Amino acid sequence: MTASTSPSPMPQLVDITAVAKILGVDARHVRRLVYELRIPFIKWGHLIRFDPDEIKIWLNSNRCPVGGHPPAERAPAPVRSLPRRRPAQAEPPSPTQRDQLRFDQ
Repeated sequence: MTASTSPSPMPQLVDITAVAKILGVDARHVRRLVYELRIPFIKWGHLIRFDPDEIKIWLNSNRCPVGGHPPAERAPAPVRSLPRRRPAQAEPPSPTQRDQLRFDQ
């Protein structure tokens, strides 16, 4: 094979603990970022792996300018949904409503 036809080398993928160490956070925080789809990752079966080049790009895209807010072109982070509440119990019909229901049938 010549240099022009040889495939590019595969990136060395890293696991959650390595990304957590690079970012200086706990592995649990990285798992939450994965769950919220806020960090680029590769899922291979039940394994979660990260491309270090994509992590560098992700970090640079989330960089805030000095003394300012992050650029506006970035999509906002997903909002967590609130816990679902059970629907309110229906009140029993009043005696007049019961009588109307009987005559309507």
